[in-house]
Amino acid sequence: MVVANDARLSRALSCTNIFWMKKVLVTGTLAIDFIGRYPGTFESYGDGQPLNMSVQLSELNQGFGGCAMNIAYTLKLLGFEPIPLVRVGTDFHEGYREHLANLNITTDAIVVDTRLPFSSRAFIITDDDGNQITAFFPGSSDPRYSTVPVPSAAETARRFKCDYVILAPDLPQNMLAHAESLSVADIPYLFDPGQGLPDFSDEHTKALVALSRQAVVNEHEWKCLIDRIDGGESALRRHFDWIVVTHGADGVKVYSGSRTWQVASIKPETFIEHTGCGDAFRAALVGALTAGADLERSVKAGVLAATIKLESPGTQLHRMSVDSFRERYRETFSEPAPL
Repeated sequence: MVVANDARLSRALSCTNIFWMKKVLVTGTLAIDFIGRYPGTFESYGDGQPLNMSVQLSELNQGFGGCAMNIAYTLKLLGFEPIPLVRVGTDFHEGYREHLANLNITTDAIVVDTRLPFSSRAFIITDDDGNQITAFFPGSSDPRYSTVPVPSAAETARRFKCDYVILAPDLPQNMLAHAESLSVADIPYLFDPGQGLPDFSDEHTKALVALSRQAVVNEHEWKCLIDRIDGGESALRRHFDWIVVTHGADGVKVYSGSRTWQVASIKPETFIEHTGCGDAFRAALVGALTAGADLERSVKAGVLAATIKLESPGTQLHRMSVDSFRERYRETFSEPAPL
């Protein structure tokens, strides 16, 4: 029982409520990851010939994944309250539910299709240069396999009183349905199409861009948007409030109105695994924004979170506390942390 007459405790609680009680809805997928390491480089394959690859892996690990859940994981580490809105199969009960319970991440918005035995699956192979081959099977996210309805993002955001929404990578029709509901309800959200963007139709891509005002993409996805949107880069920059483009080891470029700036990458203390770095980046970026930081410091927070993830295997095995994150941010950027 807490005794409320301790002035110091009351001040501490009032301060933490500003930050710790922020809720972020995250749509997208929950997946089981199979992550392999190829001890070589993919550049030795192809050479303009029909691709026919057979590689020997040095390791293969199974873990908890899915972009929505990876983002939720880092948000939780940073003291926020993530609300995952995903559809899963009954294999969710085979370890993933317990995993989320141990993290104290709510499952109240997770829709379980009791007729479907499998959730999404991701197969990821990384070479020594950091290049990746990723195959994603949507499973329960695909309406062809599951017809159990998922509440709209707007409905769920209102239900849980969320401050912000992240549209994490998903099938384009799912993302578009959520984007339409959020736009009608005037609820702010981040458009994060992910590596599946090249498989989106031009129609889906243009519709999602038209509805969105803030976006994060990697370099390849940025080029894809430029090629598909009439007017290319200049039209995209006029349309979005801001666009963040990640360039891996080359850092991050930010387009906001007429202004463009860059944030350099951070050299990791040790290099372990690329997979999940983008999700960690998005979590810290959004976390800092919802905590009241400006865009530049929020991007720096994202770069730091991605670096911390780079120093750990898998997608949900990195560790950090709010205090350790703040301290490392101060040491890295010589300014107070935005969280």
